[in-house]
Amino acid sequence: MKIINLEFKGYGLEESLQGLPDKSGVYCVYPCFPVTERDVSINRLLYIGESDNLNHRLNNHEKIDDWKKALKSGEVLCFTYALVKDEDRERAEAALIYKHKPRLNKDNKDTFDYQPTRIISSGKINSLIEDFVVP
Repeated sequence: MKIINLEFKGYGLEESLQGLPDKSGVYCVYPCFPVTERDVSINRLLYIGESDNLNHRLNNHEKIDDWKKALKSGEVLCFTYALVKDEDRERAEAALIYKHKPRLNKDNKDTFDYQPTRIISSGKINSLIEDFVVP
């Protein structure tokens, strides 16, 4: 069984996306309410993705308008990410989507095309299950 450890950093608002690393990883998109300059209230998970360059992907994502349409009054987009080795990122993304079934993801909700995988998440993991196995 493959074990993938994910330490999620965040939560960053849309205007802080320029500060994301140019590295491989997975990310989660949430609607949130800003509470203070440094704190947000996370509401629900909208989307999970992966990229070989988090900074470029999230600053140029074709679905950002879809994410914004899913916001309720007063909400803004928040992001969290975990760095993951390039060879594990698609598998980690698929496992996270399969387990959590975010509303705006289309692929990987009903099938998991990898060998059994255990995901252990830590850090900023609101709405994510901390430790799970997918078949």
